[in-house]
Amino acid sequence: MLIMLRNLLLFLSICFASISFAQGTTDFDVLVFTKTNGYRHESIEAGVASIRDLGKQHNFSVDHTEDSTRFSDSGLEKYEAIIFLSTTGDVLGEAEEAAFEKFIRSGKGYVGIHAAADTEYDWAFYREVVGRQFVQHPEHQKGTIYTIEQDFPGMEGFGDSMSLYEEWYEYTVAYDTDLKYLMRLDTTSISMAGWKGQSKMGVFHPLAWYHEPAGGRAFYTGIGHMDETFILPAFQQHLSAAIRWAATGKKE
Repeated sequence: MLIMLRNLLLFLSICFASISFAQGTTDFDVLVFTKTNGYRHESIEAGVASIRDLGKQHNFSVDHTEDSTRFSDSGLEKYEAIIFLSTTGDVLGEAEEAAFEKFIRSGKGYVGIHAAADTEYDWAFYREVVGRQFVQHPEHQKGTIYTIEQDFPGMEGFGDSMSLYEEWYEYTVAYDTDLKYLMRLDTTSISMAGWKGQSKMGVFHPLAWYHEPAGGRAFYTGIGHMDETFILPAFQQHLSAAIRWAATGKKE
């Protein structure tokens, strides 16, 4: 009986050690935040599923929440990056904003996807982090995108250019003049039907960028309105590389 008990305890200790080892093998942890206080994109669910899959493929852990109270010092402590996935409107209170600002200033990362640019218009720090914000969009349609920076990881899937069906945003002026642009939309490739007035962006129409605001790292991509976009290999490469850079600062 004593031998059986010892063997059982040995087996359980091995199991617990294996679980602890497995939990500690991921490279980093990210939080996907999808709270909306405005228009809600149907592609949010597809986006969460895609990011979870990318985590499994590229060795990072993914938590998902719509609970803004997670934005506290203790609630964000375990994460290296926060992903705002098509959030809209005013989604954080003052204490939560303070926790997010502290998170970024501590050298951690932010990834904004699509409607993350349609979020927190009255919060100056968020405007600085996201880089530009949403103004309007024409009808959903196919358009041509051109790669600007080939050297940033994850851009190789787009090649020099790609035709894609999406919801194309117009953005405000840049809140940070140090934005590094990754790709742009050829506005001559789309119809402006449904556009309210003349675009103030001019010929150059950026779609994705990154920078290092307030000591942290921030990446934004305007692609992500369609469910189908999240299963596009080029976009998955684009997103996984962006998440790794935001979380670690490594361009690999």
